[in-house]
Amino acid sequence: MGAHRHASGNFQNTDSFYHLSAESHCEQFCRGTACFVARHMNLGRWSAAVAGKQRVYCLGQCFQSPASSLDAGCPKMESHSREPIILGDILQGPCRSLAAYSARGGYRGLRQALDMPRQEIVKAVEVSGLRGRGGAGFPTGKKWRTVADQRAPGKFVVANADEGDPGAYIDRFLIEDAAPLD
Repeated sequence: MGAHRHASGNFQNTDSFYHLSAESHCEQFCRGTACFVARHMNLGRWSAAVAGKQRVYCLGQCFQSPASSLDAGCPKMESHSREPIILGDILQGPCRSLAAYSARGGYRGLRQALDMPRQEIVKAVEVSGLRGRGGAGFPTGKKWRTVADQRAPGKFVVANADEGDPGAYIDRFLIEDAAPLD
């Protein structure tokens, strides 16, 4: 997660809470809280984690605790909702192009918003009552209003996908599998 593919096809650096890159270490095992709690599921891995010289606290794979740096894969996911939205996209498998994402119905909301005045978009988000997914549940409309009211020559989006909570990893799949690469 140290880099992502930009629309140009080039990789661009991003900041990440993952402190180990795949190139810089051999197999490591996580000692994080979620892996500690799940240590009974694979005592051999937990013993390796405790015996390891380097302490590793998050590999972003809490679903296969105790996690290993060499593990790959996704958690088993299913939905019992009549109409899953974000999880529905993930359950269909990753989209690796904008064309594939659009064919699935992606960007419908964006197309609708592009035909609306900016202030009307912010008002719609405020009226919706949408809240952030973080622990504070901060009102999204309030954030958008604050940004919209700022006079600046340029504005930037900063996405913090570090969930920090033991066992939390859903944002990783939203970023890696629900978003197209081009």
